[in-house]
Amino acid sequence: MDKESARQQLIEAIGVPVEQREIQAGDIKTAYLAAGDGPPLVLLHGSGIGGVVWYQSIGALSTHFRVIAPDVVGYGESDKPPATYDKAFYARWLRNFFDAIELNQGYLAGNSCGGAISLQFAMNNPKRVKKLALINSGALGKQMATGAKFRSLLLNCYPTLTAARWAIHYLVHEKSNISDALTQYAVEVLQKPGGRRPFWDGKGKVFDPFTDDQLKSVSHKTLILWGKEDQFIPTQYGRLTKKIMPNAQLKAIRRAGHFPFLDRPFVFNKHLIEFFKPTGESRYNA
Repeated sequence: MDKESARQQLIEAIGVPVEQREIQAGDIKTAYLAAGDGPPLVLLHGSGIGGVVWYQSIGALSTHFRVIAPDVVGYGESDKPPATYDKAFYARWLRNFFDAIELNQGYLAGNSCGGAISLQFAMNNPKRVKKLALINSGALGKQMATGAKFRSLLLNCYPTLTAARWAIHYLVHEKSNISDALTQYAVEVLQKPGGRRPFWDGKGKVFDPFTDDQLKSVSHKTLILWGKEDQFIPTQYGRLTKKIMPNAQLKAIRRAGHFPFLDRPFVFNKHLIEFFKPTGESRYNA
């Protein structure tokens, strides 16, 4: 299975027509997937792989939203330049991406380090985020930071199929839901030139914790969504953050780990749709 076929298998599994595009976000060539019509919803994946990791959610979400799933700089098919790979770097890239696709304001959801990037972007550009979802998010606690940095480096420093399979099994609770194509593509992304720069150059800085004052400053309606069986970033960090952020709610998904969109996609999609749906839209029914 070559890179194209592994990625293409995941795209075909989305089950709806998907646009595969590339655009210059500042000086970063950024690949992204797009599907559906309606209010724009940007999905930011976590460390490793790329936007295609949302393959079990894009189809359902695209019936309500214009779903945009970029390969975050350093991952997937996007450029992988030498850089700091800290939250400030990622937030600048995301602002340039919004500009490049002419998106003035949208809904924003991020998983793991994608959650940390989403929070930083919302702090820096509050008017460009309509609502925010943090999914098993990084950078939400001091105790978490050191462990998450170490585990992130460990999970991604050996780009072999065996290591990738072990890493994904660690992050996903429902092992039977793991696609062979996803594991294969994860390895191929790491093996690309520069594929490990986010880990080696970044040294986990994206997981450096936000202060309580920073979290209190985020006034957006925020959904904190967590897989209860997450071994990588435990649910306690979601609970603590919900107490600090002024306009946040917390939903926990049973029998789900760090990637609840892979473990329990139906439940995960339902929560996101009901949170982001425009006022007055009928309840999600699938």
